[in-house]
Amino acid sequence: PASKYQILNGGFESGSLAGWDLQGDFGRVVSDDTWWAEKLPYNKCGKFLFSGLDNEGGTGTLTSSLFEVGGSGWITFRLGGAHDPRFCYVSVLKENGEEVARYGNLLFYDAGLGKVNKGTNLANMVVYRADVSAFMGEKLRIRITDNATSNWGLVTADSFITYYTEDDIDRFPPNSVEAINLLTCANGVPQNEYQVANGNFEAGISPSGEIPGWEKEGDIG
Repeated sequence: PASKYQILNGGFESGSLAGWDLQGDFGRVVSDDTWWAEKLPYNKCGKFLFSGLDNEGGTGTLTSSLFEVGGSGWITFRLGGAHDPRFCYVSVLKENGEEVARYGNLLFYDAGLGKVNKGTNLANMVVYRADVSAFMGEKLRIRITDNATSNWGLVTADSFITYYTEDDIDRFPPNSVEAINLLTCANGVPQNEYQVANGNFEAGISPSGEIPGWEKEGDIG
């Protein structure tokens, strides 16, 4: 329902981009339940969703209306595609445009189509939940960014819900996954036991001339 705590048309159920500002050309609102000839489910909520599946080469941004952080401070959304989170992601912005959180589709996985697309997360959307309670009472926006043109450089998205009460958090969408704020990760890559630190060298060189996360011996580069 309409509320200062909820972005306008967060589920695209108007059948249009009403309430959103589209810059560029990288997707549109569709009512399809499935994608490709194999009729794989989008995992949408409601009748409509935003899909860039038929325009992978397009780039741009899609920005929501403002919402005030309230209730429990949790938000949820559905995100598919977006293979490389460095180029395709969902951001949370302050009213002045400052980016305070960035979420990628970290569960993207291509295991092949198989008979029922089992084990694969491609254009079929994953349900994510994120805690933005640190900005309680502030006004924020959601922005979808697509800066990729290949290798699943597209976005499918749906059902941006920006208000939950404390009681509601026990009723998050089934199978929701807690999103990781990539802005808090070194080099925009979640750090864990399976990931090489600074694997893309985006941390640059430290003031002492060292390469963070790497040990260099000799003069090889």
